[in-house]
Amino acid sequence: MKYCIRILSLSLLLFILSCSKNINMPGRYEGVLNTTQNTRQLITNKCIVIVNEDNSMTIDIQGDNIYKDNVSITKEELTKIDDYSYTASKNDKNYTFVFHSGYMVLTIENTDNTTTKGELPKKEQQ
Repeated sequence: MKYCIRILSLSLLLFILSCSKNINMPGRYEGVLNTTQNTRQLITNKCIVIVNEDNSMTIDIQGDNIYKDNVSITKEELTKIDDYSYTASKNDKNYTFVFHSGYMVLTIENTDNTTTKGELPKKEQQ
C-alpha cells in the first residue's frame, strides 16, 4: 500500500511540474532581428509577430531596407518539429519558430543566403 501511495504521489508531482511548464504560444511578440551573412552583421530590423489562437501568424519586419516584409503564415503552412518548434516556407524563405516561456526565437533563411534571427519577447495584453 505504501508503495502505491508513493507511486501516485510521484505521478501527481510530475504531472503538476509538466503543467507548470506549459507555454502559451498565441499572442504578440516584438523585438529586434539581426541579419547576418556568415558572421558579419548586415542590418537590424524591428519585428512584430502576431500568433493567433488557431496558430496562424503574421510577421511584420519593419525598416527602410530590402529585409522589410509582411508575411502571413497559415496553420496549414506550419510544420510541427516538436511541442515548441515549428517551420514554414513562404516566398522562397524558410522560417523557424521556437517558443520558450515568455519569448520566441525567429530564424529566417533569406533568398540571398543571409540569415535573419532574433529573440522576440512576448508582450502582455494591456
